[in-house]
Amino acid sequence: MKLSNGYKYFKDSNSFKSNKLYSEFPNSIQLQIFYDDFETVNPLGSKRGVHKIGALYFILRNFPDFNTQLSNIHLLGLFYTEDAKKYGVNNVLRHIVPDIQILETVGIKVQGVQILGTVCSIVHDNLGGNTLLGFMESFSSNYYCRICCTSKSEAQNIFDHSKMIIRDRTNYFSHLSSNSFGVQGECEFNKLNYFNFLDSPTVAKHEVMWCAITIAISLCIQCRSFVIILLQIVIRRLAYLGSEHVYPRFLL
Repeated sequence: MKLSNGYKYFKDSNSFKSNKLYSEFPNSIQLQIFYDDFETVNPLGSKRGVHKIGALYFILRNFPDFNTQLSNIHLLGLFYTEDAKKYGVNNVLRHIVPDIQILETVGIKVQGVQILGTVCSIVHDNLGGNTLLGFMESFSSNYYCRICCTSKSEAQNIFDHSKMIIRDRTNYFSHLSSNSFGVQGECEFNKLNYFNFLDSPTVAKHEVMWCAITIAISLCIQCRSFVIILLQIVIRRLAYLGSEHVYPRFLL
C-alpha cells in the first residue's frame, strides 16, 4: 500500500522500481538479509568475543504483514566470527551467493508457476555493514562511511548531503581497484545479477537510533516541562498488564 506522501513497503521505493528483475516480474521473491554477531557465553565474562558466532537470517518481504513474525524469519547461515576475521567474510558468503544466483536464474516452482527472486536489501549494524560490504572495519579510520566519501575531518564541517561525494558504481570500482577511500575488498553480494548494495535501500535504523534520536532526545530534555507533559499523555494512552485501566504506580 502506497502512502500519498511517501512509501510504506519496499515495492513503493525507487530501488524496487529500478531493479530489472522486480520491474519485469513484480511478484518475484524479495529476500531481505540480516546479519549480526552474538555471544554464546556471558557477554560480561572473560571469554567474551572468543566464542562469538556470526548469524545470517532472511525474511520474505513479499509478505509485509508477517515481517515481524518469527515464522517469517529464517536461518541462512551460522559461522565462527574468528574464522570470518581470519579468512574473510567472503569465504563464508561464497557458500550462500551461488544458491541465490540459482534463485535469480532458475527460480522455484509454486503451483506450476516459475518464480524468480533475489536480495532486495541487507540489514545490519554499522560494523556488520562495513564487514559484509567490504569497507574499513574501524570507525576511527579516515574514510569510514559506506554511503559517502567524506573524510573524518570533513565530516566535522560538512553537513549538507548535496555537498558530499556519494558512493556510486563509478567511484566505487575506482576505489576498489586502488583500495582507497575506505574500500578494503569486493562485496560478495555484488556478484548477484540483480543486486548491488550501492543501489539498495540504505539501512537507517541503526544510524537513527544511535545518532539522530540521541541528539533529538537531548534537545527535548532541555524543555523538561514539555517532555514530562508529553510522557504523561503517551503513557496514559498505553494499556498495561492487558488492561487499559492499569498504569504505572507513579502516575496514580
